[in-house]
Amino acid sequence: MARQRKPKKDELIAVIWEDANQTASWLSEQDAATFDLAEAKSVGFFLNEDKKAIRISGSLSGKDRDVLVIPRRWIKRIKFLKMGK
Repeated sequence: MARQRKPKKDELIAVIWEDANQTASWLSEQDAATFDLAEAKSVGFFLNEDKKAIRISGSLSGKDRDVLVIPRRWIKRIKFLKMGK
C-alpha cells in the first residue's frame, strides 16, 4: 500500500481494500475457478494503525466510537476526504 502521508487522528478517509468473497449460488467449475476477491470501500474517521492493521470509526459520540479494523495487507489505497459544512 503506497501512501503520501499518514492520516491524522479523526481525519476523514476512504479505505479501498480487498475482502474475502463468497457466493451461495451454484457456479460452473470455470466460473468458480475465476471467482475473485471483493473490492470493499469503507469511509470513516482514522483512529490509529500498527504493523498489522488500520482502525477507522464510522461514528463518533463524545469520547465513544465504533471501530472497523482492516488488515494492512488487504488495503489497496487510502483517499483523504473533506467533510462538507
